[in-house]
Amino acid sequence: MPNSNEHIINLINGTAAGLPQQPAKASPATAQGSKEHRSAPRFYVKWRTVAFVDAQNQHHGFIKDISTKGASVFLDSNLQSLEFIKLHIHVPPSHTSKASRLIEVYGKIVYTTHDINELLFRTGISFLKFESQHDPVFLEKYLTDYQTRIV
Repeated sequence: MPNSNEHIINLINGTAAGLPQQPAKASPATAQGSKEHRSAPRFYVKWRTVAFVDAQNQHHGFIKDISTKGASVFLDSNLQSLEFIKLHIHVPPSHTSKASRLIEVYGKIVYTTHDINELLFRTGISFLKFESQHDPVFLEKYLTDYQTRIV
């Protein structure tokens, strides 16, 4: 797997192709059990997601916890060598709506570690840019109204 995902970087920055190759990340960031540094409340979920590395490579997985600033994504692939990623987050219908919703968001990979409980790679994603300006507001309301907050 290449250690660059130039297409996603271009989409995040809104620039044309031609950015320099992104170097591989040095090491995973935060270890389990370390101090909490998040600025937004997190919520327990079990939502389907698709992680797009580039136009040809996508990985199906699920989100176990999420906030308006980022998510913990479980995948069968180790994406530690990448810096940026695009996610399609499948938000299930609430008890008051009949339709599910797809949120498209670009993010930075903060860490990747193997989760012994799930037997998958857990990747921390910090959200950088939502495709729709309405998605962060929708996500915050949905999480607050229908999901369990992590304390």
